[in-house]
Amino acid sequence: MISNIVFTKNRLLQLEGYLKSLYRYWPEALMQTVVVYKPELFEHEYGAVFRKFNEIKVVRERDFHSDVLNVLAKTETEYVLF
Repeated sequence: MISNIVFTKNRLLQLEGYLKSLYRYWPEALMQTVVVYKPELFEHEYGAVFRKFNEIKVVRERDFHSDVLNVLAKTETEYVLF
């Protein structure tokens, strides 16, 4: 099992394409995905993508450094992919 931490800011189509490819070729049961996002644009559209991939955890960025440290502190896997 690995943890996959993804960062996104105003790159909705890139995020959606990445998640589609990721889950097409990597078993969901072997990975925990956390998306840290900053919704300056496309907030409604981000919500639609997150509903499509309901197995991911979503963190709305408030303070990047603190948010990343909190995500890492909650990570229970041996390996982390960024």
